[in-house]
Amino acid sequence: MSVHAARISTSIIDQAIGWVMDNWILLAIIVGVIVLIFVVLALLPAGKAHQSDDFPADSREANDLALGFIQLQNPMIDWNDPTATEIASSKSSQKALAKQWGLNTRDDWAKNVQRLIGNRRRRTLWQELLGIRAGLATRLGRVPTSKEWLTAIREAGGSGKGDERKFVTGLMHYENKARKSAKKGGLFEAGDLVTSLDGYALGQAVAVCVWSVGMGLITREESAQAIREINAIARAEFDSWAAFGRSYVLGRTMHWSDAEVEDEFETKQTFEMVAFARAMNGDRNGPWGNLAWRE
Repeated sequence: MSVHAARISTSIIDQAIGWVMDNWILLAIIVGVIVLIFVVLALLPAGKAHQSDDFPADSREANDLALGFIQLQNPMIDWNDPTATEIASSKSSQKALAKQWGLNTRDDWAKNVQRLIGNRRRRTLWQELLGIRAGLATRLGRVPTSKEWLTAIREAGGSGKGDERKFVTGLMHYENKARKSAKKGGLFEAGDLVTSLDGYALGQAVAVCVWSVGMGLITREESAQAIREINAIARAEFDSWAAFGRSYVLGRTMHWSDAEVEDEFETKQTFEMVAFARAMNGDRNGPWGNLAWRE
């Protein structure tokens, strides 16, 4: 490159930088609009849930399978197919699940399910803090503010600082985001309180059973029996599909964010809320909108 050409190139770069500096507000608006478009698209009415015509969507087995709906939709498989036909016919899907979940043998399946329904991804401190808030909410007759919650934590012997404050701040932030995104669907009303994060692990446990059938690790009968037991736990802990769904969404967000407030996890939660809304929309094959929680 000649000296003259280099000077021209440098001049162009300087001009570009100068334009950006002079028009940064315009650029910020453009970027904001693009982000808004993606968010709006994410919140548009969800498409129909993937549902198989080869299996009933209103049977006792279907009701049990529905507990794993959100997890079963990722990867996109028919929620009411207890044999996971799509997984059975896809070596790449089987390979991905084997790598992600360590699912290679029947023993691997059993260990995964026992882990998920045993500790349910619980953290001792988080459980204690959720219990304190639940008790406070009962006394107040409403959802406590973060300040009230922290005060109750200190009264219970905690410090209200460090990991305790981090959890309170994170949970209430993501809860409020969920309320705002679900305000038109009645999925998360102002008075609804998440008292458990167990929904995420229990939903995953059902999915692991279904995937394992498709991978040839267990029989459909073995899966059905395990899923029935998982459902017994969930139906005793939660009182509705909506309560279970809120627990699933917040459980997933808090687990992967480690209670850190970050845009990345807000975005992921937005998509989980879309799946939640789809599950509750009976007109779009959403099983939670069509099946009874208590039979």
